[in-house]
Amino acid sequence: MYFTTSLALLASTATTALAASSGNFFRIPCAGRLVDERSDPIISPGTVSQHVHEIAGGNAFNFSMPTYNTTQESSCSSCPIKKDLSNYWTPKLYWKAPNGSFFDVPRLGEGLGQRAGMTVYYYNRAQKGQDHVQAFPAGFRMIAGDPFKRSNPGFGGSNGSANAIQWQCLHNSYHEPATGNLPQKYCDYAYRAAIYFPSCWDGKTLDPPDHSSHMAYPMGSNYDNGDCPSTHPVKLVNIFFEVDYVMSSLLENGEFTGQLVLAQGDPTGYGLHGDFINGWDVPYLQEKIETCNAGDTEADLPGCFGTLFTDDEQHACTLPPMIDEPTSGELKALPGNNPIQGGPATAPNVPIKQMKIPATPPPVDYKDMTSQGWSYQGCASDTGSGRSLSGASHSDKNMTIESCLDYCSGKGYSLAGIEYGDECYCDNSIPQDQAPVKGQWGGCWMPCAGDATETCGAGDALSLYKKCGGGAACANTGFELGTPVPDTDGGSTSTKVRRSHLERHRKRALRHAEFAS
Repeated sequence: MYFTTSLALLASTATTALAASSGNFFRIPCAGRLVDERSDPIISPGTVSQHVHEIAGGNAFNFSMPTYNTTQESSCSSCPIKKDLSNYWTPKLYWKAPNGSFFDVPRLGEGLGQRAGMTVYYYNRAQKGQDHVQAFPAGFRMIAGDPFKRSNPGFGGSNGSANAIQWQCLHNSYHEPATGNLPQKYCDYAYRAAIYFPSCWDGKTLDPPDHSSHMAYPMGSNYDNGDCPSTHPVKLVNIFFEVDYVMSSLLENGEFTGQLVLAQGDPTGYGLHGDFINGWDVPYLQEKIETCNAGDTEADLPGCFGTLFTDDEQHACTLPPMIDEPTSGELKALPGNNPIQGGPATAPNVPIKQMKIPATPPPVDYKDMTSQGWSYQGCASDTGSGRSLSGASHSDKNMTIESCLDYCSGKGYSLAGIEYGDECYCDNSIPQDQAPVKGQWGGCWMPCAGDATETCGAGDALSLYKKCGGGAACANTGFELGTPVPDTDGGSTSTKVRRSHLERHRKRALRHAEFAS
């Protein structure tokens, strides 16, 4: 059900409104996601969540995140700004096919096993008489929307908060007006979800038991601008999420049939919601909301934020699934067995089956070859100007991990890397900037051409194995959180924040054709 599409910039109504307003703003294009699973450390800390979320941000994300310091243990982020180790998540969108099966709906830019992210907007809405807009404090978290909501009669009216959750059907030639629900229709460019968070804080509570009463929307009809109520007098920086879903893979004989449904069993779209845990360097964010006006131009982000995580680094910043259940592909039921509840009454909170969360992630991305004298090193990159492993190489439609290790061993090399399912590369060393990074699960996901139960890298990613020797114990490198992100707020000559997904795979295809010839 997946396909590849370009990451062309969209001229959205939300962006136009921001550009026309006063105050600084910048947008954060999160190229990737950490993981998709039933996890929500705000609503369901330490336990399995009721429904699947698509989670972006710092890779210290976990089922329990009790303090701000937890976010600072991240060694990477699926978003570009290095001093933003926050986490952002929304429910996963599914399509119920006419045969009753469920398929996950891909986000714009998704394809070939690579998750696409979201865009997060930050904007300064200082009001007359206010000293300044404040950054989110350490330990702050909040939610927007209600997963159990199934109607919204106030949408389009004078109550601004009723307009903060939006869907918009985008066509190649025009955009339909935003709505409060999810019309069951085909959008030939993308279906956009927008979640505007409240921006007025009570000034004291970081996370109340209901996770929302410490925040309020501005007074009046505008959900993202205006004076704060006296009960919530402190104006925080505004944020909203923008997520684009692509529907062309859902067509059956050129027609859209079936039903779109959010992970909690919501076919109306009124239950769209978002969660945010602050992981910013707080003084740094305060400075940037006062001085950075990169606006809608992603190329201007380095001028505000210095060196960024590259597109490849964001895609490689992933987490292993901790729950033993599929969340994508063809599913017989929504994860958690959530029933479809159409409303208009508020949906009941369906009890979920308690599942054990393992203490350590399962080693699903490598094969234990220590008995044959090879240890797994991690998922390495192959994104440089030359090959990361350039000693010897070959391609085989029956490629397995064993056959690649045997090939490299026979050639006298101590490193073996399998890429793109059927390519084997050998060498005795790998450039440091392409080597596996501690704490990063990486982007290796492709099944081996000769054994689909094994993982053989991916496009621009190598499943890397090293020959054991020198009397050292032969042990695989398991996943564990790595060193926190270093302080690198220097200037940058790079103006390219993210690369077209098509461009990535054109390069991959050209490499593959060259390899085969």
